[in-house]
Amino acid sequence: MYVSAIDVSLILGQPVNDSITAAAETADSVLAQYLDQAKADYDDPPKPVSEAGAQMAVNVLQNRTSAGGQSVGLDGQVAPYRMGQALIAQYVGLLEPWLDMRSELQ
Repeated sequence: MYVSAIDVSLILGQPVNDSITAAAETADSVLAQYLDQAKADYDDPPKPVSEAGAQMAVNVLQNRTSAGGQSVGLDGQVAPYRMGQALIAQYVGLLEPWLDMRSELQ
């Protein structure tokens, strides 16, 4: 598993609940589509992969739970909607060594 609900709950400082579990499962399935399983072991992923997955899950959760689907930063500014291609594009730098070159991302 690239990202778990426990990883996400630790980042957020909240107990695991259904929303966190759903966000972690979503991020995990997105990563599974783009990563080369021969390079990034699904059962013991490299740390950058699990970190990118946990941050992706946080973005998914924020877009599901914040008003209007847009999270608000610490400075009070509304962040842009980050689903779709923009979601995975944020993490390409972390994931580059493990990306499947046959994926649509390339």
